[in-house]
Amino acid sequence: MAPSPPPPEPGDGGPRVELWAAPLPRPLSPLAWHGWFVVREGERATRWEVWQRRDAGGVSAGHVHRDLMRPEGAVGGGPAQRLVSFDADDSARLAAVLKGALETYPHRYLYRYWPGPNSNTFIRWVLDEAGLWGGALLDPRLVGKDYLGRFGVGVRRASGLVQLASPLVSVRFGGQSRLLEVSALGLTVLGLAQSPPTLLTPFGPIRLGTGEKERKS
Repeated sequence: MAPSPPPPEPGDGGPRVELWAAPLPRPLSPLAWHGWFVVREGERATRWEVWQRRDAGGVSAGHVHRDLMRPEGAVGGGPAQRLVSFDADDSARLAAVLKGALETYPHRYLYRYWPGPNSNTFIRWVLDEAGLWGGALLDPRLVGKDYLGRFGVGVRRASGLVQLASPLVSVRFGGQSRLLEVSALGLTVLGLAQSPPTLLTPFGPIRLGTGEKERKS
């Protein structure tokens, strides 16, 4: 993956939200990453994530943690990377969801490494609650992002994106990225997005064209 882009300019002085991720310890690091959000307001940076242990530090409610680790801290498998820097409008919506996540995240007292809910299920929930689920193209290594339930098949719609999912097979298509992605056992088998042109593989995304990391409204 390309180096992380520089953080966005403060603009109107409101919160700016970034999506970060880092590989899990080996042997999982090539395929599985842990994701979290960083909210920057002036000189303050706040980290939000779901952790495998309850009340492990910082401020927490079950598995949901605020400031468990430093904003750019990795998790033992390699350096952290900033995946997305959201624009001002999207950041405001995301920050509002995160501020209430200690009370509102439905899986805050439940954690499963596989198939979920896990740390990346939280990432998807925050995006969904902020109305951005159909617009954000997530790294395939964020295993758990597609979790909709332990058994059965669910259909989820947001911004024109549709997902058919079970722990065994998941298919996502449509949305602002004009995405088609097929996953098996929680791992992306293959996917293609048209905007920006991106090939999705189990080992991460491959950009087929140039495009800005910061999501535009």
